[in-house]
Amino acid sequence: MRVRITATDPQAMSAATVVYSSFVDTQRIRAAHDDFNGNGLTDLWFFYPPAGLWKAAYDGGQHADLFFGEQTSWPVPGDYDGEGVVDPAVYDQASGLWLALLSGSGYACASAILGGPGYSPVPGDYDGDGLIDPAVYDQASGLWLARISGNAYLIETAMLGGDGYSAVPGDYDGDGKTDPAVYHPESGWWLALISGSAYALDGMQFGGAEFTPVPGDYDGDGKTDLAVYWAPGNRWWLRSSYSGQVRQSSFGTSAGRGIPVPGYYDYDAQCDPATVHLDDDFIVWCVDCSQAGYCGHSYQISQDRWRVHW
Repeated sequence: MRVRITATDPQAMSAATVVYSSFVDTQRIRAAHDDFNGNGLTDLWFFYPPAGLWKAAYDGGQHADLFFGEQTSWPVPGDYDGEGVVDPAVYDQASGLWLALLSGSGYACASAILGGPGYSPVPGDYDGDGLIDPAVYDQASGLWLARISGNAYLIETAMLGGDGYSAVPGDYDGDGKTDPAVYHPESGWWLALISGSAYALDGMQFGGAEFTPVPGDYDGDGKTDLAVYWAPGNRWWLRSSYSGQVRQSSFGTSAGRGIPVPGYYDYDAQCDPATVHLDDDFIVWCVDCSQAGYCGHSYQISQDRWRVHW
């Protein structure tokens, strides 16, 4: 396992093997507040599996490189120690090993075992104590497992989903706890176990075939909103948890090329639609900030150069 900070890449990156930002597979497409420097904004970043390389860019022109992980690692960043800064972390699906570099302990490496083959990572603050808990979801059976930080990291379980449902955890009732939730890509059904209602099951149909779930707090009321993205037409549908109204917008890159990476790219506490895509030698982010409007950012692979415009 590599744990090394450097400014020099050990090998040339191939655009075909770069894993973008919050995207690892469909389980990881969700609103993410990946704030590595603690300034309150979601940062631009990606993970390059062959070298275990993380690259991140912050507003103000700063950027950082980190070697942490292996070819088979899934990046699962989160605030695992409650210091208000997102910690680099990786999950190995073959072994179920989690490793995190804790910012509050001088980036010392902490570890846990949870999951394994067939289990996708779904980290979140499931007990509301301000610390991200390691958690996994088995799409075949619908079994959720979480190591709860507020309960000495003992494992707690839940059953929800299975049969093709993708995990879309979020705080759907605004009580500060991550709720287990799933989305069916064919029917468009969302199901959630609501923590503030004794984990009662709630459901709604929103989306369907060809739609990607992109939940996030788009209206700033503290609750995760149902949202979907249609890549062929670069269209977003956002359902406000506060008003129940659905807002549509056309935003993104060339039709069919963008991967949605919504996040909190400005300071108004509203989730912003965003996409990332490959354009020859460039990784390009397109962000629709709720305060500043559209902005574009890029990283040039061959030149190892960021072009960030906030």
